[in-house]
This record gives sequence, structure tokens and C-alpha cells, in this order.
Amino acid sequence: MLKFFYIFSILVVFIANISFAKIIISPTYVGWLVNVTYILGITLLIPSIYKKGKKLEWAYIGTMLLGLLFHSFLPEEEKYPLINAIQWIFPVIIIIASRKYRPPVLFFYLLLTFFITHSVLAIIEYKLQNNLYDYSYVEGFSLYSDSKDFRAFGLMEHPLYSANVTLIIMSFIMISKDINSGLKITLLTLGTLAMLCFNSRTAMIICGCLLIYRYLLYNIKPIFIIILGVLIYALFLSDIVSFIQQNSTIFGRLAEKNNLTDDSSLSRLMSYMFFWNAGWNFQDIVLGGRIIYMPGTEYSLENGILLTISWWGWIVGVLKVILELVISYLCLKNYNVKDKWMVMIACWGTAFANNNSINTFVFVFFIVSFLSINSLAYKKNMKKPQRYLQF
Repeated sequence: MLKFFYIFSILVVFIANISFAKIIISPTYVGWLVNVTYILGITLLIPSIYKKGKKLEWAYIGTMLLGLLFHSFLPEEEKYPLINAIQWIFPVIIIIASRKYRPPVLFFYLLLTFFITHSVLAIIEYKLQNNLYDYSYVEGFSLYSDSKDFRAFGLMEHPLYSANVTLIIMSFIMISKDINSGLKITLLTLGTLAMLCFNSRTAMIICGCLLIYRYLLYNIKPIFIIILGVLIYALFLSDIVSFIQQNSTIFGRLAEKNNLTDDSSLSRLMSYMFFWNAGWNFQDIVLGGRIIYMPGTEYSLENGILLTISWWGWIVGVLKVILELVISYLCLKNYNVKDKWMVMIACWGTAFANNNSINTFVFVFFIVSFLSINSLAYKKNMKKPQRYLQF
């Protein structure tokens, strides 16, 4: 019974962090389902798994509860709802529960279905220069609109979210030993093509570096297939003449002049200056509850770490960021160092380049991808489980 509820909980966590789910299902119903599931999960799962948790994982849960306690001292209008704190705690509970109730291989196919749908949809959107759903209400995510290039959204509500999620899944596909090479190359090619449609410079750079590092230095055949796919894709999106004349916009903002010194890039650097000069007081530092905006605007700083620290307070915020990194790294402890850092950079390196990490989806997609890939490995190696399955 508890295992079925554990599986159901992962499904709810996964679906609740896919932006498109809140469009096809009423946000009220999604919120209700999440609230009930999280409360039942904490009530039912923790008593059966508390011995499975590691000290750092319980430290993370304690840190988030401390943050909730601190927020309770804030003025009523600034208090953080209990359920939102639980949304950060629950993914760690899933990690702990996974040591007792292994997720079925169904999760691998579910993740694969999401990845393919998300990537194909992005490519179609880019080709048609039209989004499936009007996400214009979140385009204020970035303070500066320095590029008029079309950006696909896929199943997430912002291209930066979409690129981050795609790269997380791609990194786990790269390091998996249980996906056959043909399928792996196909999926990585598809993900690379989608990455170009999201037009996120950091994600494109990290994606390119990881592919080159993983394949060009160790196995040269896959990288040539992926590059060929990208070239065919470029010709598919742009007419041949414009591509030969180098007028194609296939690399989006990454191909623009001064793309590393434009307003968007500078706003990320200026975030640190605005953070340190934000006029901190005792309440801000200890209790948190503050979102820092770019001066004279209603746009928050484009830095997830700084936003986390300002919202949760300097004590809880710093511990939260560190513990999320450490817990993620420890999940990968039985992979080799090269694979560990590939996943960490794909996940957190991309997230920290903007304000993605202030949202739960980064941590959730890391955990869901990790469990899904390992569910496939566990099924294929039931007689001789691979060492890295024990996390």
C-alpha cells in the first residue's frame, strides 16, 4: 500500500512541476492534489523511512522547517504558506523513500515520453514561429528584451525553464549505461535541436561543452551524428541560401554581436551589486521574506542563489543552496567523477546562471530523472545490480 502511494507521490510531484499541466488542469485542482498528497506523504511515508535517511537529508528538512519558523515571525502579508515549504521538503522525502520503495521502470518511459514530447513540440513551435500556448504573461521573467528572436517554450512556461529541464534529462541520458547507443544518440540529437529552439545561451554553451567532452574526447562517432542532425535541422529551419550566407538565426542570441555584453548579460552581473547594496536589516538577514528587484522595476534579480538567500534569510538560504548541491552530488556518489560533474553542471550550472533555482522544478527534475534512469538500470540488472544503484 505504501509503495503505491510512494509511486503516486512521485507522479504528483513530477506533474505539478510541468508548467503545461497547470494549463490543461485547473491550477486550483493541481494545488489541491499537491497539498493533499504532500500532507499524506509526510504523514504516511516518514514513519516507515526515517531510518533510511542520511544526516544531511534530515538536516535539509530541518533547515526548511527552520526557515518556515523564521517566516512565521514576519508580518502577516509576508508570511510563507506552510504548503510551499513542504514543496521543498517533499523531494528529499522521495529520495529517502526510494531506498525502500524502488520506482518501477514505468518512470523511465514516462520521463522519455515527456522529453520527446517537450523537444518535438519546441522544434515544431520554432518552425512555425508560434507557441502552442500564449505564455506572454511570464515574458517579464527577464528585465531586458535584448533579442527579438522567437523562442520556443515547449511544456514549460519559459524558455529558460525548458532549456534547464531538457539539459538535466540529457545529462542523465549521457551517463546511462542501460540505454542502447542508437536510442541514446537519437535522444541527444533531439535534445540538442530543441536546445537551439529555446535560445538560452548558457544552456546551449553547456550542452555543447558536455557533448564534446563526453563524445569527441572519448567516442567520436556519436558527436558526428549529432552535428549532422543539427546541420540538417539548420537547413530545415532556414532556407539554404541564408544558411550558406551565414544569415541564419539558428544559434539565436548566441550568434548575435556583443552577446556577452548585452543588457541581459549585464543584468546578471549587476544583480550582485544590487544585492549587496539592498539596505539589509536584522529582519532581512535572519528571517528573510524579501525579494530584491532591479532598481526602478518590478523584475527580480536574475540570480537564483541571491533570490534564495534574500527570501529564506542568509542563514537558511545559504544552507539550503549548499545542502541541495551536496544531496544531489551524494545521489551520484557511485558514478565516476566525470559523470557526476556532467550532471551537476547540466542541472545546477544552468540553474544558477539565471533565477531558475528559486523554483522547485530544478531539484524535482534532477530527482525524477535520477530515479527514472536508475529504475531502468535496476530492471536490466536485477540478478547483478550495478553498484551505482545503491545511493
